[in-house]
Amino acid sequence: NFRPQPPPPPPPGDLEDVRASLEEISGGGFSDIELMRAFVSGPPVSFVMPLTIEDHRGVNEHGQELVANLILQVTLPPLYPSESNPPLIEFKDVMITDKLAEHLDDVTLKSIAYFEEPELRSFLLSETAEACAAEGPCIYELVATHLIERAFDFSHMHPFV
Repeated sequence: NFRPQPPPPPPPGDLEDVRASLEEISGGGFSDIELMRAFVSGPPVSFVMPLTIEDHRGVNEHGQELVANLILQVTLPPLYPSESNPPLIEFKDVMITDKLAEHLDDVTLKSIAYFEEPELRSFLLSETAEACAAEGPCIYELVATHLIERAFDFSHMHPFV
């Protein structure tokens, strides 16, 4: 009794490639479980988000108005979204500068503050775990609601400032 196997998962590519592969697979008469196994066995979905976050607290004790430019990488685990499988969050690059400072062309721009990344990551995941489990994907809530509003609560000035 020969039964064809589901095709292998699509290679990493853009979203349109994934959609086309899913449509091709779903037309093959495979069960939902076979389709899920084929899709989950593929590489995890990962994307980066460039963000600019202004410190909502205003001018700090040094007379600076902080702004963070960061690159956030989000990797969605298999079986996402669920409370037990939160997204993996990595801060790939963070530069915190004074929005009010005058920057000269011949001076290297340096970050004047930093985020306590493990604590910030833990906060973000704890705040969104319930929403991920109840409502589905929570990346927008994670970024728009919690990261933008609370990121600077986890920031510290570098000692050289």
